[in-house]
Amino acid sequence: IEIALGSSEKKPTTQELKTKDVVRKKIVAKQRILKGEQLSEKNLTTKRSLSGLGAEHWFEVLGVSAVQAYDIDDPIELQG
Repeated sequence: IEIALGSSEKKPTTQELKTKDVVRKKIVAKQRILKGEQLSEKNLTTKRSLSGLGAEHWFEVLGVSAVQAYDIDDPIELQG
């Protein structure tokens, strides 16, 4: 019976671990951003992306000056 019920420990499956970086949303440029421009809700959005800061960093990024220029959909990084 214990085998049929499985483990009481909840953990991600192997497939979920493989795809977690693809399905998590990252912060990207909504429009072109110039180096030194202030990052805001006006020029940022979140999308599925393989690189960049995770959406959980949204409030840390708002108000920060861009360390480089970004094109539309470029992943945002806080350090150049």
